[in-house]
Amino acid sequence: MKLLVVEDEPRMLELLRQGLSEEGHTVSCAADGIAGLQMVQEHDFDVVILDVMMPKMDGFELAKRMRTENNSTPVLMLTAKDSVPERPQVPEQAAFRQEPASGPKRFRGAGSLRS
Repeated sequence: MKLLVVEDEPRMLELLRQGLSEEGHTVSCAADGIAGLQMVQEHDFDVVILDVMMPKMDGFELAKRMRTENNSTPVLMLTAKDSVPERPQVPEQAAFRQEPASGPKRFRGAGSLRS
């Protein structure tokens, strides 16, 4: 699968990239929401993995803009919070996972997000 990971913490971004690549996925990375938005506008992905809290543009806004632009790529939202943040603009077809938990192993099964 072709994945995009948008994460502002360099260590977490590298852990996700490495772990998902080892599972056989093709992984592209962006370090903030603006760069992530540009990548989804220019490339097709099977799944987009977004950090919720990022500078410049958070994961909620990025997912919202994707849907506004009729991009229906499945989205996995990452959060370090204990519970899913309550935001009225949470896009449909978004799944949540708590990070960092046990690193990349926690994200096995990204393929199940595909419809």
